[in-house]
Amino acid sequence: MDTITLIVTVLVSLLVFAGIIYYMYSILEKKVLSVEYIVLLATLIAIATIGRWVGGMTPYGVGFSAFIIIMSGIVFGKETGFCVGVLTELIPLKGLGYWLIYTMIASGLIGLTAGILSEKLDKNIFVRVIFGGLWAFGYGLITDVSMIFFYHSSLGIFIRSLTIYDWPRAIVNMILLVLAYIPIKNIFLRVKEKYMGSVEEINPDV
Repeated sequence: MDTITLIVTVLVSLLVFAGIIYYMYSILEKKVLSVEYIVLLATLIAIATIGRWVGGMTPYGVGFSAFIIIMSGIVFGKETGFCVGVLTELIPLKGLGYWLIYTMIASGLIGLTAGILSEKLDKNIFVRVIFGGLWAFGYGLITDVSMIFFYHSSLGIFIRSLTIYDWPRAIVNMILLVLAYIPIKNIFLRVKEKYMGSVEEINPDV
């Protein structure tokens, strides 16, 4: 990698990271951070992290972290979904590297868009399936961007990701959003009602 490419990579990565931190700060600043909310956030992150750990043990990195992040966004709102996505990736399972920033923004966007589209995702199973499948490829696309400046065969990386890694993740996302959606949604809703009070206290946009 030449010097100019390295400088551009570092600057872009820092700008992306600064954007993530600023958005999370704006979220947490306007929320009343009760003990219950902090415990809820920590629990969701822990479950999603287990999903990442499971994925790390499979040949194609197939876990269920994306499903938990999507459910967090749908049930608890876009801001909580974004925080769960970002902070889940922040927990290092395989060490830290330049790719971390891109995985954080990818997972954060999964939770954010799930919250924004929560009503449609909840009512329409086909929209949920398509959403889960597309975000498997979206996650791969965003994280692959971090490889462009470090490898000359970037096209090969994209093709490998699409054919080997993204399809299995998409299939798992879609299956979980069909078979596990209702039971997990009911569990999350009971937790929300019992410990977090009204919907407005968690997600003013719902």
